[in-house]
Amino acid sequence: MTLVPLEARAEILSTLLASLPEELRGADAPRLVAATEGFTGADLKAMVEDGKAIFAYDRANNVEAQATTEYFCEP
Repeated sequence: MTLVPLEARAEILSTLLASLPEELRGADAPRLVAATEGFTGADLKAMVEDGKAIFAYDRANNVEAQATTEYFCEP
């Protein structure tokens, strides 16, 4: 397991977030980078995919939208 350094996490997250629907691109990237210390590249991708799925679920079920970053910080 290779942990990703801060600068690399920032770059990976930037790339992953840029590929998301417009509603999710506004996530607080510096907060996510800080919250993902110890993550691998696969962990980062899973976090983004999970956040996207939670957002889609909320939208499909007419749940009031959270702040964008919160979708990626769900436990």
